[in-house]
This record gives sequence, structure tokens and C-alpha cells, in this order.
Amino acid sequence: MPQLLDPGKARTMDEFIGQLRLLKAWAGSPSITEITRRVHQDWRSAGRPRGEWPARSTVGDCFRVGRRRPNPDLLLAVVRVLAGDEAAVAMWRQALRTVLGEAEASARVCAYDRLPAGPSLLVGRSRPVSRTEAALAAEGRPGVVVLEGAAGVGKTSLALHLARRAQARKHADAPVLFADLRGFAPDRPPADPAAVLDTFLRLLGAAGERIPHGTEARARRYRQLLAGTGAFVVLDDAADDEQVRPLLPGDPASATLITSRRLLHGLPDATRRTVGPPAAADSVELLRRTAGAEAVTADPTALRRIADGPRTPAPGADRRRPPHTATPRMDTRRLRPRHRDHPRPGGRRTPSTGRLRRTGRPGGPAVAAPPGASPP
Repeated sequence: MPQLLDPGKARTMDEFIGQLRLLKAWAGSPSITEITRRVHQDWRSAGRPRGEWPARSTVGDCFRVGRRRPNPDLLLAVVRVLAGDEAAVAMWRQALRTVLGEAEASARVCAYDRLPAGPSLLVGRSRPVSRTEAALAAEGRPGVVVLEGAAGVGKTSLALHLARRAQARKHADAPVLFADLRGFAPDRPPADPAAVLDTFLRLLGAAGERIPHGTEARARRYRQLLAGTGAFVVLDDAADDEQVRPLLPGDPASATLITSRRLLHGLPDATRRTVGPPAAADSVELLRRTAGAEAVTADPTALRRIADGPRTPAPGADRRRPPHTATPRMDTRRLRPRHRDHPRPGGRRTPSTGRLRRTGRPGGPAVAAPPGASPP
């Protein structure tokens, strides 16, 4: 089998199908009828009852992208008749298990019809707040703002602060939608936009049996339901443009806030704002409010290290290293980075020392009080 056939490279079901199409071409491009005949012959030899033999159209579906519920048993049967090598089948089986596992994980989404609970204390940031609100309120086009910045600079806290201010001004019936897209989660794949749309549609009142298949069809229905409602949508931790695009309401009456570590150049109608680290004085004031004045004054050295740095790279810069690798840690045991999608409080008193410990995302200072845990 040639080197270009590597099912292990597939990370999605569509990519796996792409590799399967290459395998079919490598095997001489037999017709679907011929592949079906070979599968029937194999299953007859294996003693499988005739009622389990697949129809020609079902075998043809194995080569079609966009499938929601692939049949792993049939896919591997097709691989077997095309490759004719049990070692190759074992390789394809492992690749399929990986793809299906990641697909299942990406289909588990955190999406809600309300904002995450808990306060979102913001210190400083008055200029970003006013500029972002102006962009969201622009008339004649959908208000879409992308808050771009490195890990830990407070993009989520700023987004939730803005969303709560907007929610207070809107009428009570305006939908509010929030989704954690897990673009840079260390232990889970990014959320599948089709799965996010499925949840959003149910939250907007669509019955499960009336939710269409496919991302594009769901996006159309989603936009129909949001048209003219004045909805406010928060899409947190976006991976890239393709993940976000189907989730945009596309309605001038609606507003969307997106946060991402990447530069999302593929959203031409969006206003992009870079979120950088806060000023040192703002960091000190935030720590004073969250940890208490006594804890702040107990250890000036730790306070200075938390407030001053490390300085974070420009948005998009962390694409040149693994996305979940921290920038160099501060050399002190009192300041312990923790990588979480939603950081815990920026400072706290420990029972043994009364000193501050730094929490939040690695690679950035504590910049804002946490938005709180997502709703159950």
C-alpha cells in the first residue's frame, strides 16, 4: 500500500472518508456494485446471515462525506475487500476508533441559553469596553466583535462583562446564547459547530425531530429563529473561522462576541479587538478586591511578580508553539499556573502562609475575576 494512504492522519470522519476514497482509487476504482459483491462474498464466507448483507446504496454511502452515523463494521468490510491485507485492515481499524472517539467528544458541547453564573469583576479596560460596545451597536449590519489575545489576558471576563451590560439594556425576551467552543482545551477536541447548533436550536424551542441534518441546514434554521429577536451570542474560545462561521446569527438586530487566541482573518464583517495584559496598577487593584487588602500587603514580592508579568505574546503568536504550552513560569513556588478554560480567582490566601498564589491560565497574569463556572 503506498505511503500516501495513511488513515492515521484523519482527525474527522470526513477526512477518514477522504482516505477511503484514495484507497478505492489505489485498488483500481472498482464500481460500487463490484465492492458490494465482494463484501457479500466475504460475509457469506464468514457465515453472516443474508439479512445483514448491505444494499448497494448503503455501500455507496461509505464514500459519502457529511455522514452522522457511520457503520464501522461496514467501513472495515469495505477496507478489507479493497486492501486485501489484514495488517492494513488493523491499521484502518485503529484510525477509525480514533476518529469516532474524537467525533463523539467533539459532539459533547457546553452551550446554554444564559450567561455563566458568577460575578465578572473588571478593573480598568474602560476604553476596550466603550469601543467594543460601539462596534456591537453599529447600525445596518450584524454586530460581530472578536476579542483576540493570548491565554490568560482576560478575554472571557471582558466578553461576559460586556454581555451582562448588553443584557441589562435589552428587552427581557431577547435570547441570550453562550457556548464554550473549546478551541484550545488541553484534553478535549474543539466543539463541533453542528453539535453546538443542535443545542442552540433546542434551547430556542425547536423540537428534536424537526432539527435538520447537516451544519448548513441547521445554520439556516438557527438564523431564521433569531431573525429580529435582538439576540446576544457569546462564543468563547474559538478555534478558527470555520468553527465560528455557522454560529453567527447574521441578523442586524443581533450581536455576537467571540473570544479566541487566534487571529480570525476569515470573518470579514467582524470587528477585531486585541486584548492585552492589564496595566500593573489595574492588576494590583484587582488582586486587592479579590484577595483582600491584607493578603495583598503581606507579600510585596509575590504581588509585584503577579502584577507585572510574564508579558504575553501577541494574539496568534502562540500558534508557533504547541497551543497549550505555557510561556516560561515565574520562578517561585508561590505562583502556580493552572490551565483552565475559565480561570479560578486571580489570587487567594492560603491557610498556611496567608500569601498570594497566582492562579489562572499559564502564560499570562491574573487579569480579571473569573466569570464563574458554567451552568450545570
